[in-house]
Order: sequence, then structure tokens, then C-alpha cells
Amino acid sequence: LSEALAGCQSDAVLIATPPDFHVPMALEAISSGKHVFVEKPVCFRKEESDKLLAALEGKELIFQVGHCVRFFPEYAFAADLVKSGKYGKLRHLNLCRRAGIPAWGAWGEQKLDISSAAGPLYDLNIHDIDFALFLLGRPEKIPASRISGTDMLFQAELTFADGTPVTIDGGFFPLPQTPFRAGYTAIFDDAV
Repeated sequence: LSEALAGCQSDAVLIATPPDFHVPMALEAISSGKHVFVEKPVCFRKEESDKLLAALEGKELIFQVGHCVRFFPEYAFAADLVKSGKYGKLRHLNLCRRAGIPAWGAWGEQKLDISSAAGPLYDLNIHDIDFALFLLGRPEKIPASRISGTDMLFQAELTFADGTPVTIDGGFFPLPQTPFRAGYTAIFDDAV
């Protein structure tokens, strides 16, 4: 990255590397005055996010994470319904994202080191968590659990300040051929 930053006149840096490189590369790009787009997950530890926030403080730089679901038309539609109140208050939101365990890379080799393969929570279901936070803000409670017998499936229920419950479930199923599935169900006062 140092060589690339020194050798070209760019406005921004795209970081799409294994997660253990995200923070050091983002810090280097920020110190070079570059806008940053970093693939998810940005990092795994609060101390790392604190370093990034401190590096960005006082700088007029754009720092964006690859949380793309909020921009998908069907999710933008749901966000518009919540914000407009067209069908009343959002009473419950369920988000689901599932797939077969990947048969490629560190997954297929059964090398599930957090630095190279972060698990379904960070690699897959992080999109649902981001959408819930984007839509409703910071939750007050986040009880979550793994589904018995596996580290690859989980369930969580987030409760927000206005009382709206959001359930998120999914993960990686043991068979690689399990098809990808994602979606949501939004329950309002006057519509589902």
C-alpha cells in the first residue's frame, strides 16, 4: 500500500483484503489524506475501531464500510416505509441470511482462523445487523445465541429504544450446496 500511495495521485483507497489487513491499511490511507472504502468487517476489536475514529478526527475524509444491503432497492423500500410511517409504526422486523458453508479458500480447507475467515456473523449476517442499526439506531439489548451443536448458525433479538424488536437469524449450513437465501419480513400496524 505504501508504494501505491507514493506512486499515484488518487483521492481514495479501496481495501478489499483479508480482515486482518483492514485496520493497518486504513490507518495508512487516512494518514495519507485519502478517502477510504473498506470491505466488511472493518475490525474485530473495539480498540481497533477507536484507533480508526481517532485517526479520522478533524479530517474531512469519507470513510465507508462495505455494508451494501441498505442500498439494495428492496431494503431501501423498507427503510422508506419505516421513515414515512405510511403503514403505521414498525412493530417487528425479521432479517434472515443463510448459505451453505463456503467450499473455497480458508473455509474449504477448514482453516477458520478469525484473521482469514471471520465466520458467518462477520462475513454474512453483518449485513442484517447493519441494516437494523441503519434503520433504528443503536439497540438497547442484544441477546444472542449460537444454535446448539454448531458455531455457524445463530439467532439474535435486538430491542431498540422505541421498543421495536428485530430478530436476526442465519449463518452457514454444513452443506456447501445449500442455496443462498436472504430477506426480511417487516410487520407494521397496517401491513406486512
